[in-house]
Amino acid sequence: MKSYEGFNYPYEIMDNIGDHLRHIRDMELRDDDVFITSYPKSGTHWIYEIVYMLLRDHTAYCRKHHLLDVESMDVFNNAPSPRVFITHIPIDRLPWRLSQGRVKVINITRNPKDVVVSHFCFVKRLAMTAFDGEFNYSYVDKFLRGDVPYDSWFRSVLTWEKFPQTHPEVPFLMMNYEDMKTNPRQEIEKVAIFLGKTTDGVVLDEIADKCSFIKTHQDKVDHPDPLFDTFSRDGPQIIYRKGEIGDWKNWFTVADNEKFDQVYKEKMAESNLIFRFSL
Repeated sequence: MKSYEGFNYPYEIMDNIGDHLRHIRDMELRDDDVFITSYPKSGTHWIYEIVYMLLRDHTAYCRKHHLLDVESMDVFNNAPSPRVFITHIPIDRLPWRLSQGRVKVINITRNPKDVVVSHFCFVKRLAMTAFDGEFNYSYVDKFLRGDVPYDSWFRSVLTWEKFPQTHPEVPFLMMNYEDMKTNPRQEIEKVAIFLGKTTDGVVLDEIADKCSFIKTHQDKVDHPDPLFDTFSRDGPQIIYRKGEIGDWKNWFTVADNEKFDQVYKEKMAESNLIFRFSL
């Protein structure tokens, strides 16, 4: 993990992080671009597949996700439209041309107890940023402090909660992981409407089926993105894990939970966001 101007980034981001962030900030946008933003391990790649299928009116999986944080501008400049980008960087690092109001932005959130578990399992498998400590006490504490790759979950969700007020000109949709899991067809239709797609109900049903977590996970096992092979120390399929709501209960000690609840209560006191921590 490396810090740049007060924010923690994974080592897997570009070597010259300052130059890369400036290139992102100044990048040229197209009217039909879509940005999917989130704190890591919140369902970003999952919703990418949904957006990809909706934009193309088919149910074939995407074979190449565009990762704004780690790939060069040449990759993005040569990508066909409509382009879909994944990013976890702070709002103030995003392209300034977003303020022109032509590009759509989707943010997806997930309950932070499941996020910290998935985040821990992901970071353990990274080749360079790999964390070799224990989950209980050690990683939970680091997560609550924001001393992990991509910094504080609280800072991320709270700034994105305010995004419609700070950037009223930008078309924006906030989604929730737990809603996607429990009402996939309804949530996919919500995304379609936001994208301006009048997708046939039969196609929406097919997308909901193809983008079930189990089927999407299996597709990435069968067809992993080779980019992740350069990041991982034990195989290229490191994006999808279990996808369950409430798996944190298998990891947290009573002390972990009490500490987490206290920090959550303090940090989220003025937020209107509501998260489900179990079904």
